[in-house]
Amino acid sequence: MVKEMAKDEALAGSSGLNSDEIAFYRALIQNESAVKELGDNNLRELAKYVTFIFGFV
Repeated sequence: MVKEMAKDEALAGSSGLNSDEIAFYRALIQNESAVKELGDNNLRELAKYVTFIFGFV
């Protein structure tokens, strides 16, 4: 669990995502076809948008 938290911290620093956005982003990237179709940057933006819309931010 500590390793996952460290990875999330590194991802937050490099991507600009907060912890809620990272959690959603991690769920999105589990779907390989979504990564292929939308790409990593679009999935990050989607994570930001969804967490904003649902009031997590």
